[in-house]
Order: sequence, then C-alpha cells, then structure tokens
Amino acid sequence: MLTIEKPVSSTGNMTDLQLRAGAIDVLFHPTSRPAKGGCPLHPPSQAEMDGAGVAAALVAQCDNWSCERNWLCEETKLDDVRQFIESSSRLFGLAGYNPFDITESVREIELAVGNYDFRGVYVHLAGFGLSLTDARMYPAFAKAAELAVPIVVELPAGCALDGDVERIAGDFPELKIVLAQPNPSVADLMLAAAHCENVFFALDAASLARVMEQWSGLSSSRTGASPDFFAEIFEQRCMWGSNGREWSEAVREPFPLTSTARAAFFQGNAKRVFALDQPPANRKPRSLVTEILAAETD
Repeated sequence: MLTIEKPVSSTGNMTDLQLRAGAIDVLFHPTSRPAKGGCPLHPPSQAEMDGAGVAAALVAQCDNWSCERNWLCEETKLDDVRQFIESSSRLFGLAGYNPFDITESVREIELAVGNYDFRGVYVHLAGFGLSLTDARMYPAFAKAAELAVPIVVELPAGCALDGDVERIAGDFPELKIVLAQPNPSVADLMLAAAHCENVFFALDAASLARVMEQWSGLSSSRTGASPDFFAEIFEQRCMWGSNGREWSEAVREPFPLTSTARAAFFQGNAKRVFALDQPPANRKPRSLVTEILAAETD
C-alpha cells in the first residue's frame, strides 16, 4: 500500500498529514480539467481523489503553448500553481521551462523548487518544436541536476530517440529524466532502459496499450526479446499519468500488468523518483563564485 505524507514545511512546522493509498499521477495538467475550462484553477477535492483512487498528483504549469513567447496560457502562472498545490497535501508542483526565455525560466525554476518545494521541472517539448538535444534544453537539464530534482519531458509523437536519450543521460548522469511520448516505441523504451540507468517513462492509458501491443508482437515473433527484462522495465522505470483524461476513466482502464508491475507503475516508481515521501532538501543552489567568496570571508 502506498502512503503519501506531505513533508515538513520550510518553516519547520509539520503540515496537515494526508495518508492515502492509491495511484500517483505524474502527468496532471490542471488547465485540461475540469471539462468546462481549467482557469481559474480549481484543485480536485479530497473526495474526488479518494473516489478515483488517486493518492497524489504532480501538477504541471501548462501543457500547451501557441507561440515562442507565450510561455504559459495567459491565466496560468507559477503563483497559480503554487496556490493550487498548497490547497492539498496530496498535490506537488512541477516548474515549467521555456527554452525561448531561458534566463527567466531558470530563475522561476530556482524559486519554485527552492522556496515552494516543487518536485521537478516540466517541459512540453512538442510545443516548442525542438529536439531533446537542442542546446536551448541544456539549461533546464543543468538546473534540474543542480537542484537534484527530476525533469519531465513530453516528446512529440513519432519523435525518434536514437542516441538523443543516451546523450542527455550521459551528459547528466545524476539527473533523473522522465520521458512521456504519444505512441511510444517499445524498441526505443527497451533500448533506453538498457543503456541509461537514469531514464524513466511516463505512460498514459493509450501509450501503455500501444507498448503492450508492440510487446505482444515481439513475443509472438520470437525475436529474442526477454520477458524478464520487459517486466523489469515496468517494475523499475515506468509510471502512470492521466495526461488530461478524467481520473475516473484513466485509473480504471484494464491494465494488463502483474500485481508487482502494477504497484510499481501506479505507485512505487513515482514515489521513489520524485521523493514524494521525503522532506524538502536544501535545494537552493550556490555558485562556485559564491562559495569562494564565502570561504574568503571566513
């Protein structure tokens, strides 16, 4: 059973405890729900989460952009998301990143993680038309690694991952990278898992169905794919996200997983990767220059 406990606040006082069993949603977009418009943001009620079997959700600032300079939808700002997650001990923030406004994005990531205990960085790469290895993505990877939080990257449909994932994972070995992609390739997933220990995968219901269908085809063709390795990927690397779908539908899909893989997919992996049961660390970065000046002062 999964237990989610909001950790000690930055002031040292214990926040209200919410102990629940259920799924962790790593692709929760508040602007996509409720159905009658998501702004201004209205957090889900405790009863709604309990009824859907959701223990906690990671809240992304936005999932769509219409142009280079439109970082978020006009109504959704960092402060909106902060207020959103402060409404419940079962909601955790993901700081947005805009590769076309790097300086401001990095500043807001530091503020969100260091001051408001956001648990990661989120970028909807498809909305910017960039590749995973584009130079404008590197400040996000570097900042997330510096702050010791994962980065969630939503990739475009059909995006080829040949070498790109391995390159980023190798450049930032200390960074946990969570990839989400419509219509993922099981071959890409298995290749990345085999070569990159710090890469994870967020799958919604449609993505999981596609992966399982591809795997069934590989198994029936006897291509040498190992069922043990495939099971290991789900038990250690994959996690669930609603990705805009209503929880009442997304959680109750008939997922063809073993009990061990199901527990890891819905609960354990997200809890571990995003450290949801851990108190906030001292993630405010200090530059090398600051360290040297501080040492000279002492």
